[in-house]
Amino acid sequence: MTAADFKRYGGRIDPNFPHAWIITFRIGHWETNEHPPFGGPHLVRANQVTFVVDHPLKAKVGRETLTWSYYRGQLTFRIVSGVGDDGAINLAHPWRRIGP
Repeated sequence: MTAADFKRYGGRIDPNFPHAWIITFRIGHWETNEHPPFGGPHLVRANQVTFVVDHPLKAKVGRETLTWSYYRGQLTFRIVSGVGDDGAINLAHPWRRIGP
């Protein structure tokens, strides 16, 4: 992700944003590799996922709901509700799986 990606979606990149940015999913929870890490529970129903941000406390902004599509090996999202400055993270590029 680049500063241009964030600008295209109406946000700005945090100078501390990690490269590569990684989100880990484990047993109903998600967490990023940012410092401090962002995370919380997530709920999947059909092609819709809701991310609840419950930490860090300063970022406790509620929920982000997205629809997802997996086609030809690419995972992409569309915003349903609640996405603020995270538009670039969710929409700029297809997501890639890097773990098992």
